Formats: sequence, C-alpha cells, structure tokens
Amino acid sequence: MRTNKQVAGVRSNWMFCIFLHWTFTS
Repeated sequence: MRTNKQVAGVRSNWMFCIFLHWTFTS
C-alpha cells in the first residue's frame, strides 16, 4: 500500500524533527 509507506515516511520525519527540537531545547 502506498498510503502505508507515505505514513511511515511522515512518521520518520516527525520523529526526526522531535529529536532535533529536543536536542536543541535540552
């Protein structure tokens, strides 16, 4: 399913953004 792959990509990008934000705030 293409949607499943798209969701996985968005989730990975979200996790990366959260990780970057957490690193900068800490």
